[in-house]
Parts: sequence; structure tokens; C-alpha cells
Amino acid sequence: MTERVDAVLAANTRFYLALSIAAAAAMRSVWARADEATCIHPGGHKITGHRNIQQSWAMIFANQGPMRVWPSGARVKFEGDLAWVICVENVDASATEIGKIICVRARNGFCDTADGWKMLHHIAEPMPGREFQPTNHRLATN
Repeated sequence: MTERVDAVLAANTRFYLALSIAAAAAMRSVWARADEATCIHPGGHKITGHRNIQQSWAMIFANQGPMRVWPSGARVKFEGDLAWVICVENVDASATEIGKIICVRARNGFCDTADGWKMLHHIAEPMPGREFQPTNHRLATN
């Protein structure tokens, strides 16, 4: 892998860490402070602008708290100074009433800034039929 790909994947990892630990400050640092930033949560509508996106994450974190979320199958594609990460979001909801790990399709866009790669776009959408139940172990205590 190239250094550029590694840097984008590291930014993607920081996003999922912030999401997993429900840390608003960490989530703010992941995102580009841009009016054109967009986010679409699973089943949600398009949210535009850094401030609105951060408010949405704060509400999610307040209602949900920490929940183990990690990417798998990440692929990176570059378009100029933009990088796109296509991956599966694995959400461990096994300690909730859902009782299983849910797989969600994600597309994360990053822009190259003076402060490194920052998220400019996130969309996550359900993948019907792509849930799995872990066997003989739990991934998180939620």
C-alpha cells in the first residue's frame, strides 16, 4: 500500500474509533470544517454542514452511547484531492434488543487538508440479509 492509502485508511479508522466510543470531540476532529460536508445515517436524511453533522452525532451518542463499530473490506479510490473509502460497517448490537451484529454499507469521503485527511462525506445504508451472530464470544459489552 502507498503512504497516501495508509493515511486515508488511518483517517477512516479514527472515524470508527470516535463512533465506537461515542466521543463527540473525537468525531469533531475527524470531520472537515466545511459547509459542503454531508452525512446520511442509516435510514436518515441528508445532513449538510459541519455544525449540523456534529449536532447529529451528539444526539446519536447521547441516545446510544458507546457501541463497537468497525470497518471491513475497505477499498480506497482517489479522485484528485479526494479519497473515497467503500467498506462494510459492522455494528455490534448483540447486547441490545437487536441481539446481533448488523452490517451496513458505507461510503466515506475524505479531503486532503493541511491537518491531514478529513471526512467530508459519510453515508451508511442497511444491507438487508447481511447480519451475523457471533459464536462463543462477544465483541463488546455495550
